[in-house]
Amino acid sequence: MRHIAIIPARAGSKSIINKNLIKLDGKETLVDRAVRLVKESKIFNQIILTTDIPTLIEQYSDNKTITLRERPDNLCTDTARMFDTIKECIEHFKLNGWIWLIQPTSPFRTPYQMRSIKPLVNSEAYASFISVVDVGAYHPNRVYKRKNKKLFPIIKTNFDNKQELPELFIRNGLYYIFKAKDLIKHQTFYVTPCYGLVCEEHESVNIDGPRDFELAKITFKELTYGRVH
Repeated sequence: MRHIAIIPARAGSKSIINKNLIKLDGKETLVDRAVRLVKESKIFNQIILTTDIPTLIEQYSDNKTITLRERPDNLCTDTARMFDTIKECIEHFKLNGWIWLIQPTSPFRTPYQMRSIKPLVNSEAYASFISVVDVGAYHPNRVYKRKNKKLFPIIKTNFDNKQELPELFIRNGLYYIFKAKDLIKHQTFYVTPCYGLVCEEHESVNIDGPRDFELAKITFKELTYGRVH
């Protein structure tokens, strides 16, 4: 079955101006990094870049290894959903096979990691795959909602120690993998049975705001100089 990577890059980020074009090392944009790592994995039959960023459209318009999709205007707004962007690509190109959603703002995937995941995907034992990381200190047992200045626990708790809390995970944005036909049928990235790809904390840096960017630059340096194990 075909494996297709879809790399989305929208222009209108408010948290960081031109977020998809920022550089961890001063040389390579997040989009260029995502494209390079996906190509280096050598597992994909097709790589699609869906974007409304003029510089990326110009850069990749003549690239024979990348399928460029100029994103429709209705998918370029702050309220546009990632799901709708991926669905539009699937329908526009009439895609069939396994879709890998590769978000540039989750930059710490590796070609080796993608090659390691592919046999599990090919086993057909699961209908979808979502990468996750342990919630750590932000466990729901420690979470409250606030109403009229009063706190109410989301989950009634006896203030258990961290090691006594049930193991829970949160999506980290590194991978969403599913069949094109299943996304259209079920209208979601999550299709059961869904396999949880558990990632390390340093792999799970997701650049949403300026502080995330600073953490990503630190993580990049640590990975480059072998300080993360």
